[in-house]
Amino acid sequence: MENLGVFTDTRTLRLQRRLPAPAAEVWRYLVEPERTALWRWRSEIEPRVGGAVTMRPGDGAPEHGPTSGVVTAWAPEQRFAYAWPAHATKVAKDEVSFELAPAGAATDLALTHALSPFASWMVADWHAGLDALVAALSGADAASVAAARAPSPELGEAYAEAHRQARATRPGVYMQDLFHGTPFHAHLGLEMTEVTADRVSVRVRKTGDLTLVGGSLHGGVVAAAVDALGAFHAGMAGQRRLAKEGDKSDARPFSLRTIGLNLDYLKPLRGETFTATTTVLDVGAHVIRVRGDVVSDQGVTVATGTVSFAY
Repeated sequence: MENLGVFTDTRTLRLQRRLPAPAAEVWRYLVEPERTALWRWRSEIEPRVGGAVTMRPGDGAPEHGPTSGVVTAWAPEQRFAYAWPAHATKVAKDEVSFELAPAGAATDLALTHALSPFASWMVADWHAGLDALVAALSGADAASVAAARAPSPELGEAYAEAHRQARATRPGVYMQDLFHGTPFHAHLGLEMTEVTADRVSVRVRKTGDLTLVGGSLHGGVVAAAVDALGAFHAGMAGQRRLAKEGDKSDARPFSLRTIGLNLDYLKPLRGETFTATTTVLDVGAHVIRVRGDVVSDQGVTVATGTVSFAY
């Protein structure tokens, strides 16, 4: 396979191509809706930094509805970048940039995609999309351009393996990004502080909207933190088991659901911060059990229990 992109870190994909057209023509294929639809998704773009971007996948991807983003860089015929969803946190946001450099009658294009934790499925699509862009700029017919847009299974597996290797260099960072990229975790203000195969911890900070009338932390926050962290830890354990059995799939979201939560509150939830920690008790063929312990900032265990997950 030619022109494979590279991961510069656990989340950043970079692809480079020499395109058979001057920068002015390439630019039109990056920003004009009818032309973006030929090689990627139809993108309607407000031409300024801060402008709106609406991406419409079309009939080829019915499971992905219109997506809204925002322009983050705009320099005609030189650089264009946008991020989506428009109001997501940095960790949960995707951002792609296109940099153009003249190369005689051709143009060198560098595409960089800072992936959100759940967007690894997109990397082979970018490669195939650039193949389709080359075909379109070369004057290929519509059928040939459309055929080039579809990544082969071999291409998909090549990028999946490259991403696995990139994540393996800093597994803790990648796992933290996955956790922090979940909107519910962000809403609760959960901050992951430790990630190992045997032990995972998050910090829970008391805020005014998560308290009871008397000012103590609401018990539901602790239960939600244990459940969320336990699901994350169980997902890691389940995927390790599947990997040992020869299944290399790392598709997201991992198929996991809570089937039982038993939490005992041992002390009042007074304090400003709490640490929830999970340890895996058992990884069966279909059920994973996790223990959860919650400690206050004074070092007092305030809650303990177990969570069970089916997978």
